Amino acid sequence: MKIAPQPWPRLDPGAMLCRSEDALKQYQEAMATAAGDEQPALPADCTRVMEQMAISIVQRDGPSRVQVKSSSPPDRAGWTDAWLPDKLP
Repeated sequence: MKIAPQPWPRLDPGAMLCRSEDALKQYQEAMATAAGDEQPALPADCTRVMEQMAISIVQRDGPSRVQVKSSSPPDRAGWTDAWLPDKLP
């Protein structure tokens, strides 16, 4: 039985995807100041990815902010803080 290869790069369920870099920065700042197990409210322009999503990397702003575009419909683009190394880990 042949196993289909996993897409790379990709966003996995639970990854954050924000419409703008500013919205992602707002979320990251809220996470940094949250106390203990407290989860800050998501900014209006940010959502959690619900299903694995094949993406292409548009640009990087350091290791914690990456602009991405989905590789398949529905077309989605935005910024994520997901760890996305150049090669599949």
